Amino acid sequence: GQVEEFEHCFADTPRCPGQPVYAPAKLTNFEGTFNVNAPDNRIPQGGGTAGAASWTVSIVAPGCTISDVNLELDITHTFMGDLTVSLNHEGAGTMFAQICGSTDDWLGTLDDDAMGPPTAGCGNGDPSLFTTTQSGSALDGFDGKPASGDWTLDINDAFGGDSGVLNASRFYGTCE
Repeated sequence: GQVEEFEHCFADTPRCPGQPVYAPAKLTNFEGTFNVNAPDNRIPQGGGTAGAASWTVSIVAPGCTISDVNLELDITHTFMGDLTVSLNHEGAGTMFAQICGSTDDWLGTLDDDAMGPPTAGCGNGDPSLFTTTQSGSALDGFDGKPASGDWTLDINDAFGGDSGVLNASRFYGTCE
């Protein structure tokens, strides 16, 4: 008897006799893409007052509670250290500020679970070099929020003398 039960634990069954069965959480995906068609993709120059650009997209994902969010950005700008990038949704927001110093351009995905530092996307204007990096801040601040609703991407340029554009941006994630 005892040996049979023990051997049964390692057979093609999901559990040993008497043990509870746990069902994995059902995960679904959601995403939103910001409409950044020219000329609405310009990031105004800063100066005496900060130049700001804002894009909003609404998504519908009924019953979807966020468990992870990532943000893809493709920014062409002559001095990335001038920029502050914010993603906002449902009263939660996350900010990326001056992650590249005096380097031009940023291309990649910001992901809390990634290994590389946010600076790995700096100076990266070549799509073949697309990289995934740590977010440098808390994208997990969106965890537990409903995915449905308005998502807003804000880019602020704190200084004049240079300019840039948002070439593309989207966010995506999983929810339970």
